[in-house]
Amino acid sequence: MANLQTLFFESTSIGLLAASLSVEGVDDSDVNGHVPFDLLQKGTRIIIPLWPDSGVKDELWVMWRQDGVETRIFFEIYDPPASTPFIYFPLTPQQMSASGEALIYYRIWKRGGGNPDDSPERKLTIDHTPLLVLDEPRFPHATLWGYLNNKTIPPLVQGVTVIVPPTINKALPNDRAEVQWQGYYSLNGSGPPVAGTLGSWNKTLSQTDISNGYTVIIPFDPHVRLLVDNDSALVVYRLFRGGRLIGESKKGLVKIDRVTPGESWPSGLAVSSLNIDGDKEMTVRVKPLVFRLNAIRSGIKTVDAAVNDKLADESLPVSILDRGTITFTADKFLDPQDGDEIDVLYGKVGTTLTRLDRTYDLGLAAGRQYPVPIEVPSNLFPEEPTPAEPTRYEVRFELFKAGGGNADDSNPVEFVIDRTAPFEVKTPARRKNLPTPAVTLTNAPAAPARVLDEVWMTANPKLLCTVPVAYPLRRFDDTLRYFLISGTTVVTAFEGAVPATGSFEVDNAKLRELPNLTRISHAYEWADLPGNLSARSAAAPIFDLRLAQDPELIAPEVPKTDPDQSVHIYLDDMVANDVFAVVKQPLHGISTDDIKLFVEDAADPTNYVDFGTQKLGTTEVSFQLTYAGKLQTVFGNSTEPKEVKVWYEHIRDGRTLDSPETFIYLAFQHAGPGNPNLPDLTNPDLHLVTVTGASETANTILPGDRDKPGKVTVPVWVGLPYVVGGEQIDFYIDGKPAGTFLPFGGETEFEATIPADFIKALPTGEVDAYWTIKFVGSDKNVIKSLPQKVTVNAKKIDLLQPTIRIRTRDEISCFAMDNIAVDSWTLAMTIPKDAVNLPPNKSITVFFEAFSDAAATTPIPGTRDSQPYIIKAEGTADIAQVGTAAKFKLAQPVRGAVAFGKYWYETDIGGTQTSEPVVKLFDIINTSFEYCDRLIAPAP
Repeated sequence: MANLQTLFFESTSIGLLAASLSVEGVDDSDVNGHVPFDLLQKGTRIIIPLWPDSGVKDELWVMWRQDGVETRIFFEIYDPPASTPFIYFPLTPQQMSASGEALIYYRIWKRGGGNPDDSPERKLTIDHTPLLVLDEPRFPHATLWGYLNNKTIPPLVQGVTVIVPPTINKALPNDRAEVQWQGYYSLNGSGPPVAGTLGSWNKTLSQTDISNGYTVIIPFDPHVRLLVDNDSALVVYRLFRGGRLIGESKKGLVKIDRVTPGESWPSGLAVSSLNIDGDKEMTVRVKPLVFRLNAIRSGIKTVDAAVNDKLADESLPVSILDRGTITFTADKFLDPQDGDEIDVLYGKVGTTLTRLDRTYDLGLAAGRQYPVPIEVPSNLFPEEPTPAEPTRYEVRFELFKAGGGNADDSNPVEFVIDRTAPFEVKTPARRKNLPTPAVTLTNAPAAPARVLDEVWMTANPKLLCTVPVAYPLRRFDDTLRYFLISGTTVVTAFEGAVPATGSFEVDNAKLRELPNLTRISHAYEWADLPGNLSARSAAAPIFDLRLAQDPELIAPEVPKTDPDQSVHIYLDDMVANDVFAVVKQPLHGISTDDIKLFVEDAADPTNYVDFGTQKLGTTEVSFQLTYAGKLQTVFGNSTEPKEVKVWYEHIRDGRTLDSPETFIYLAFQHAGPGNPNLPDLTNPDLHLVTVTGASETANTILPGDRDKPGKVTVPVWVGLPYVVGGEQIDFYIDGKPAGTFLPFGGETEFEATIPADFIKALPTGEVDAYWTIKFVGSDKNVIKSLPQKVTVNAKKIDLLQPTIRIRTRDEISCFAMDNIAVDSWTLAMTIPKDAVNLPPNKSITVFFEAFSDAAATTPIPGTRDSQPYIIKAEGTADIAQVGTAAKFKLAQPVRGAVAFGKYWYETDIGGTQTSEPVVKLFDIINTSFEYCDRLIAPAP
């Protein structure tokens, strides 16, 4: 990326005045600014405190410097309310993608101009080294099954002991370890965490801690108290070095059940403590079986009993049985009372039922939730070894109103226990037999080669299979799982029920999920409706997979941005039409593969364009990156360089692979107003310049201007954006720089002085003048106006002055006139011979005009006259005639009138050249008051 000095205006900083910034999640006290590993993956935010005296159009830059390259990552013009204490900017994973040290600071341009205020630089240390995986923490007082309960020694009220294992070869002395505990209302650490149980404990490690591990005691209050029955906690510990996370342990799980058998609340706690956060209200209390003297069955059914999760065949899912309890329910009955109790009777259908060794106290009638769950141990319902069919059980409730009296019956609840998988035998000893025979492939590749290649794939969209279905106790809802296998790779190619024929199909796309160029085997297994899983059949080889190998894609190249994609793409490049993305031939590419190229906003995946599709062919594929409707769309109205990524889709047989990405920058931002002709850098909406010399003649340089300074101006046009420091106006005449103007805002006109030497050096004739606007220091994206034609006259030539006939007085009198005898007398002007400037046959024009003052500033109307003349041959005097009697008499209309005459000549020598005018007293009335033609002059 180019240094900012090539892109942006820079003023002289007057020191560090702005307050320090922060990076969210990075410890402010860490001078090296280690960025936590998780923030490198998900990003964070830059926090900038609002500066004092903030106001309209304050300009804020956020700067990033890494590896000696400084970039401006954010540019904003602010008018923030005073109530906004902080301003936030995202710091993305892409910005922090390179490991190393980075410096970040911000710069404020008050009201967009003046000298900038820089904040101190914040150092960030970026390290993408993967986190160390540490051994999980242990719980030395948990049972063999991972429980902490009321029999735990020491008692739970003294806290939970957690052992952090040794971290040899991973930690160093003075590293910091952080242990975190979090409780859950589940036995496996799933679901929402329990509010109030979170805690963390830090320790600076010694060599002993590293070698032997150490112990942390988790306090009972508040971290354990809220965890009562069928709950758990997850514990992890993390390792920090110098403020940077370097390792994280596997999660340690401990189960917590503080309910004593026969009771429905934790030992030693009041019943009120069981209603935790309104989420866990224990309405059923389990206690030892109540002996009821002389109690008999009423024979009246008053309770509706049911069992949860019963399947279509009345079996219970294996997953429920493995949980350890089966949930039966008792629905609402007539006249519920406090202390209602339920006994459970169970047994195989057709046998005498057994009374369960516990009684369920339903608690208070008020607020009781129905249906009431009755949890019964699942191990009471084993599948009997005989007969071969599943075992059918019955469960019935006896309800004792208020805990006494005779029992009301529930309906009997029947269900099936099926723990026998397909191909499994129950007697004489349970064993799972391998399913046989193997699956048959109807359209397998032909023997003896049995090679499955692209030809086979084209001809066979499906792999046609038949599985044997003649096995004992088969059900039509049994689920087949069919696997394709290569080494340790196992692909589930089919899962579902199959018809009585045993036929099923596998989409050939599944074959592409297997490692290519390997021998493929297959196997299968069955699962019945309750979830009993058979053994998997023996793997049998079926064919060798020899598909076309996937291409090893490489990122596209944009040669214009080399080296290392660090050169920006400018509008200048778009005009030159020389920006291309090149896709090199990948390993294992096929000439008929398709390549579809994309350019995408690195920060917005919805902002992208494609550049069409080409065949891969046999050489590199080149895509021209054009502006109109393409890169223009991606860049949008950005006011600073935009990072984009270039990538392509490699398409083969309907399968699409995405290439690696190449990141480049589009720098299409430009100074000045919008240009309707982009990428053409000439903006037709810009005003044309006006060039003037010392004579102030618009767009004309007169001969007399050629040795004096001039100026070039252009008005500020309607709709010009607010111009601030950072933009530069340059004027050009005849293709050469003629002046520069640095606007600071508020101007009505841009102006520059043209040095005299520049004007003197201009060629004679017509030249073009135009102006440009650009960012200071940049020679890219320079916006240019249309040309203004400027006429340049030749340099002034010192022509010899003309003369007239004079007698004694230095004045214009009748002695200077010719043709006095007639009424057409003229002033006779002698033109000096000048072989260089006035050669023979040179055309000139002679002039006369009368004035009322000696300075010749007030002309007398009607007296001006001009006449053409051609220079005579060498040796012949040049006498030119100018003026008429009538014009002369206007100069002296009456006796005593005072007038002055001016005479000169002009000629074209590379433009109009003028002799120095001669001014003399004009007097054509003699002492007899006669004009030169002897006619009487009127009296005043």
